[in-house]
Amino acid sequence: MVSCQTERLTLVPVSLTEVAQYYDLSGNAEVMRFIAPPATSIEQAMASVERMTRVWEQHGWGIFSLYETASHLFVGRCGLAPLESGPEVELAYTLLPQFWGKGLATEAA
Repeated sequence: MVSCQTERLTLVPVSLTEVAQYYDLSGNAEVMRFIAPPATSIEQAMASVERMTRVWEQHGWGIFSLYETASHLFVGRCGLAPLESGPEVELAYTLLPQFWGKGLATEAA
């Protein structure tokens, strides 16, 4: 699959091997405050990751997992997501709080 790199980030298509990272991200109430209710189980995170991998399989594009290139730490996610309500596509991004305010979402987008 497609991966790419920016000045500070490595972007790889979301993978089922990253469920634990996505649970940390989607289970964080502060992160999810304006997006959706936080995940309350690893099964919810798994379902979300499965949905994102299906988008890649169906369209050849989707959400990337973001990793800080220097440290290899999981940063969050960014990419294209189809809206459930219609044919539109949105640019979606969600970062762990320790990576906020550094311009990483803009860099990934």
